[in-house]
Amino acid sequence: TRWRMVFGMEALFLTAFLVFLVIRIANPDLWHPWRGGEKPMDFAYLNAVTRSTVMPPYDPWFAGGYLNYYYFGQFMTATMIRLTGIIPSVAYNLAVPMFFAMTVGGAFTVVHGLVERVQLRPGMVRTGAASAVIAGLTGALFVAVIGNMDGLFQVVSGTNRVLFEGHPFGEFDFWRSSRMYASDSGGNEITEFPFFSFLFADLHAHMIAIPFVLLTLGLAVAAFLRTTSAPRGGSATTIAGLFALGLSVGALRIINAWDFPTAMGLVGIALVAGEILSRRGRVRVRVARGVGMAVFVAVLSLVLFAPFHERYEVEAGLNQNDILSPLWRYMTIYGIFLLGLTAYLAVEIQRIVRSGEIVDVAPHWMRNAPLTAALVVVVFTVLLGAIVVTGQATLAFTLLGAGLVLVMWLFALRRRDVDRMELGIATAITAIALGLGAVPELFSVKDDIVRQNTVFKFYLQAWVLFGIASAYLLWRIWAFGETTFPIEGFIRWKRVRAVGIGAFVLLLAIGLIYPVMATPVRVNDQFNPDNSGVDGTNFMTDAVYFDRSYSLVLGHDLKAIRWLEENVEGSPVIVEGLSDLYRWGNRVSVYTGLPTVIGWDWHQRQQRPEFAEEVTRRRFDVDGFYGNSNMPNAIELLREYDVKYVYIGEMERNYYSAKGISKFDDMVGYGLNPVY
Repeated sequence: TRWRMVFGMEALFLTAFLVFLVIRIANPDLWHPWRGGEKPMDFAYLNAVTRSTVMPPYDPWFAGGYLNYYYFGQFMTATMIRLTGIIPSVAYNLAVPMFFAMTVGGAFTVVHGLVERVQLRPGMVRTGAASAVIAGLTGALFVAVIGNMDGLFQVVSGTNRVLFEGHPFGEFDFWRSSRMYASDSGGNEITEFPFFSFLFADLHAHMIAIPFVLLTLGLAVAAFLRTTSAPRGGSATTIAGLFALGLSVGALRIINAWDFPTAMGLVGIALVAGEILSRRGRVRVRVARGVGMAVFVAVLSLVLFAPFHERYEVEAGLNQNDILSPLWRYMTIYGIFLLGLTAYLAVEIQRIVRSGEIVDVAPHWMRNAPLTAALVVVVFTVLLGAIVVTGQATLAFTLLGAGLVLVMWLFALRRRDVDRMELGIATAITAIALGLGAVPELFSVKDDIVRQNTVFKFYLQAWVLFGIASAYLLWRIWAFGETTFPIEGFIRWKRVRAVGIGAFVLLLAIGLIYPVMATPVRVNDQFNPDNSGVDGTNFMTDAVYFDRSYSLVLGHDLKAIRWLEENVEGSPVIVEGLSDLYRWGNRVSVYTGLPTVIGWDWHQRQQRPEFAEEVTRRRFDVDGFYGNSNMPNAIELLREYDVKYVYIGEMERNYYSAKGISKFDDMVGYGLNPVY
């Protein structure tokens, strides 16, 4: 049975990898003038890490400096490049499906493991091995494949145009689903979800981190369940588990620092709560032991990656946020998960009411029905009034939701449900996911673009957690629902189960609208829709880009880049022309990884805030180097930045004055010689 599961997991990984590899082959381009995203930065950093012979890697966009960025994801990818000998422009398009497949496998493993653990508990009526597999696949679909409710909205809107307005259905807008808040909200919010991130294919920290978030989550779940069960393996097993957690959390911190607080919080809850629920020793001793283990993991996560932290400089902090999220928009993002969570809560409330538990736990004064009803009305009215006055509907919803799932678990703990521990960790995951939605209502991270990345990074984490928890809670309804509803009567289990299956299929279909309809649109969103393959630089072969009324034949740059790759050893400094952000400037440093005097200035200011003035000065120097006819100043720049190669292509000739460019002919003999 174990071998069958091993081979099944390998087949699942390979299937997910191949499916996404086909998508990347259909559109392998690593740049697009409008929707290329941050691939140029990601690819420049990947090339630089691959070329670097020491750590930290040199910064390809700040000659003479090193990467002040959480680059461990690029480091792991670069390690695979060095081991396999695959060229980076191909490896990039293999890495994206690899991380997607790791995400699918990780989500399946966590959910399947939880369900299988419950099925093996004494007193549990077996629901069959297939139900664990279905739950695991549901978790994988929820985390990695489905989209938000915008897919449904676009289908409804398109159908309305066809049926009632006499217009074509229109093209599906894959982009707008990642921007679910109004464009005039003032917060510049990004609401990506995993499938969008993989489809858009920026090899960015937030995307690379997703499978490692699932790894940390799985290790935390294992630690919690091991602690709350009969001891096995002794202290050696416990210590090994803590070391694995420290390594995972530490790696996650330098893959994507945004994930660290959530991961460490989840690990802390798992370790402390696990000890408290273990009932081994006095409560104070258990709490101290749990806190001690959490501190050990936190310290270990720093010690294991101390060389990185010694050189990494970051200014962290929080600012108060004044922009509020409309609750209905929050619900459109997580609607599928919230509906599943609502179904779970409804079933649990039915269980409590039917069993009479609420009477047993309530104080005597609350057993007076009229008084209790009046109290509920008063409390509800006060809460509603506070929400209306403050406008904090989303904050109230997330916090009340977290409190409600916790109460449901306390009832399960009191009943000594067979899955009370597994439900406990699913409850914690749900509560954290809801709590992550509350954070942007109160704070934004220092130096954020209003609250763009605060919403982006915390919402993406919440999606992963919601996906795992929802899959388990829906399985729980299936596994335990028969004991909740009567055998006879109008609301009997058979009817509830039939409605539940139909609702689940409908929700899954709504979620699958996005991947089904967005993928072909995104695939065709490239220079030449007929271009395919696995090399991300092939688009340059026959691409012509129009910028500032000039046409740039990208094939000329491709030939020069190939020459540099074949003839230049080490990492000598180059100087190249600059353009607006996300345009064709800095293409040489992007596709070779060679350090240039200055790259995308906005990103450099973000990553080295203390050197913002130096970034501005360098941009001014480069513009003057190409634009002015002053030869001595140009020679001074070459000396100051130790420039080995000066790049003059079509873009430089079109962006800068003819006098500025012509001076380079006069510099031959003054240390400047043509090589290509």
